[in-house]
Amino acid sequence: MKRLTIILLLILAVLPVAAQNFTVKGLLTDAKTGEKVPLANAGLYRVEDTTFMRGATTDFDGRFQVADVSAGNYLLIISVVGYEKLSQPVAVSADLDLGTLQLHPGTLLNEVQITAEKPLFSMDGEKNIYNTSDDPSIQTGTASDALQNAPGIEVDADGNITLRGTQSVEIWINDRPSHMDGEALKQYIKMLPANSIQKIEVISNPSARYGGGTPVVNIVTTQKVQRNEFFSFGLNGSSRPDQHIWLSEAKPWVSYVFANEKFNFNIYANFGYGKRESEYTSSSLMLSDKHDTLRTDSLYNKEATTGFNSYIGGHFSYTIDSLNSLGAWYGAFPSFEGEEQEAWSTRFDYVYDPLGNLVNRLNYSYHATEFTPMNQRVHGGGYFGGWYEHKFDDTTGHKLNFSLNGHGYHGGNDCIHNIRNYEAFPEYNIERDITMSDAYLNLGAELEYVRPFGRFDTATHSQVNELDFGIGYDRDYSDRIMHSEWQSMGLVAGKTDSLERDHIVCLNNYSAYLTYLRRFGQLTAKLGLRGEASHQILTINAVSGYDADTTFLTLTPSLHLSYSTPSQHNFSFSFTRRVSRPDVMSLTLYRKYYLDEYEGWGNPDLLPEYSQRIELQWDKYFPQFGSVGAELYYNGSTNQESTLANIIYSDYYGTWVKYTQPMNIGNSYTAGFDLRATYRPTAFINIRFSGSLIYNNEDFTFGGQSYQNSQLTYRLRLNAWAKLWKNYQFFINGRYGNPTRSIFTTQSSYNGIDVGVNADFLDRKMTVNLNIHDIFNLNAWSTSDDNPYLTTTSNWKPMSRYITL
Repeated sequence: MKRLTIILLLILAVLPVAAQNFTVKGLLTDAKTGEKVPLANAGLYRVEDTTFMRGATTDFDGRFQVADVSAGNYLLIISVVGYEKLSQPVAVSADLDLGTLQLHPGTLLNEVQITAEKPLFSMDGEKNIYNTSDDPSIQTGTASDALQNAPGIEVDADGNITLRGTQSVEIWINDRPSHMDGEALKQYIKMLPANSIQKIEVISNPSARYGGGTPVVNIVTTQKVQRNEFFSFGLNGSSRPDQHIWLSEAKPWVSYVFANEKFNFNIYANFGYGKRESEYTSSSLMLSDKHDTLRTDSLYNKEATTGFNSYIGGHFSYTIDSLNSLGAWYGAFPSFEGEEQEAWSTRFDYVYDPLGNLVNRLNYSYHATEFTPMNQRVHGGGYFGGWYEHKFDDTTGHKLNFSLNGHGYHGGNDCIHNIRNYEAFPEYNIERDITMSDAYLNLGAELEYVRPFGRFDTATHSQVNELDFGIGYDRDYSDRIMHSEWQSMGLVAGKTDSLERDHIVCLNNYSAYLTYLRRFGQLTAKLGLRGEASHQILTINAVSGYDADTTFLTLTPSLHLSYSTPSQHNFSFSFTRRVSRPDVMSLTLYRKYYLDEYEGWGNPDLLPEYSQRIELQWDKYFPQFGSVGAELYYNGSTNQESTLANIIYSDYYGTWVKYTQPMNIGNSYTAGFDLRATYRPTAFINIRFSGSLIYNNEDFTFGGQSYQNSQLTYRLRLNAWAKLWKNYQFFINGRYGNPTRSIFTTQSSYNGIDVGVNADFLDRKMTVNLNIHDIFNLNAWSTSDDNPYLTTTSNWKPMSRYITL
């Protein structure tokens, strides 16, 4: 840590002097009145391609100062509402004072009356909107800077984007999924100038328009790029000694972007090498319905994996004319991975006579090994897609969209070797080898039609009425092949291979949605309905009588209301109803075997789970402070589905065995209250606090008994972000909460403090990111299950403090 800190400090100290930069300053006045012009945007652009390089905003005395300007020729462009744009060339070879520059008032049309000022933050139906183009203080930053100011959005030191600190989000660009992955998306967000963004839309509880329900952040750009081209490359490293995460990782990456008025293209690729190691311990106790001890079990597992992983992907778009455009996206992620794994277990089985008397105690040791050479485990997948958009006019948003997409995956070949040794009964010993491979393919298409109509609303700069209609189809196909070779089967081994051995799953999903949006001044209402039909087919090879063929029909309505006041009070109400269909793999009674016990089986009587979410939200924005907000929400579930462990006496094995089975256990609801405050003294400093109180209640039935579980939990989160001296960004994120409980399981919470710094050098041509995760090593993971038939305790305490650079 000391050495790494010294190296970083040397980098930070040396690099800024590698290039000599200058300052350009001036004073803006009104050409007619001579008054100073505040809050105007002054930007320096490259002459050859008008790429934005540096900028500043005039203060209340009309003065601006653009710092860190490299020597060269630039185009100075100054703009502010109410004045004509000023453009003039400047040559920078030393500090430059342009003196007094005069702006001429813009030409006003006769009989035009401004009825309302467009607010910085607003709500419109399901969307919480940050009007970036109306925020002069952020114009010299990047999209990453602007996102820090969007409602509830947080961009951490690694560039990961979350909503309210916990929810992952989908990033859309201009009303379409970005189709960018990992580092490619982070670099795009970092390089996109904030002054090219019109607005950022945050959708926390999506309507029927969005099928999955994952929160969406839509970045809407406003400027046509005349020409833009940049090439970037980097190296990421991590020391994370985490379970199932790379122990040590080095990942070089490269990105290229080209854009002009008609064509936009980018490609991103990375290649990584890493190792990971993990250790895991657990113990369990199995009880009969009379609470007699049937089994005790302890497990120790150790795993080591070495692998090469890679990714290449990108997208392009082409504007045919002002009304027609098309594009495509693509990506692939081949990997090579070798794995070594060993597990040791000691178990005691207790045998009772019909009167309940203990007559025997059977003990055995279990040793499983898995070794897969790297060249035998080649796996990975890819994705592709394309879209076409036709606009019926240039102003209203009347348009038609069509898209195709697909993705696939191949899991490679896994080789597993199992040994189970009975200490007193060697004739029961088991030994077998397993080879397994699986493949998956998805293809889909969607058609969307948007029809605004009615008068134009000057307050929202949009039509009063809007219809949005879409239909879609996608097909999933998966195939798994699993083969066992028994060297020693033992007297009670499962003579039928698992359901995982050989099966084919085919899903055909059809969907359609319709939404209607209506604006009544400051009030917006959006009503939606989504219908889905899913036809699922399961075929189990070489075994008859256990196939599944089922169809589910679902309707999911949504309602969103929003109201904004001129004083920037924003209110919203949202209601969504969603349906979770049972997976076809859960609908067969074919029993899974694992060596000498059941692993589980399905449930043909499984019903869909229905959930309703209601949100009430209030936000108030203060120009000189920031914002405060509160939210009440309720999420209720009917036919709640859960997979629980149970016991059964098996005539085949001659003893009690455990198994798992999915079931509808009952109803549950979660009610919560969130309070949040953001202090924003400038556009480049954010201090956020959020606190949550969550009440969870579950009423469920298991094993013929009724259970009730309720708990009040809390979550506290503090996030601070600052961009100082133009080139340095600092982060600190802290979180704390109490353990949570659901059904029979109690789960520890994740607590910790992360810190980080990002530094830009060489005129933003080089970036260094240093992040320390869980700096005080607070995180620990544990879970306990007090199922009446199976009690399990698991503990894991890693070295959770680690560094990424």
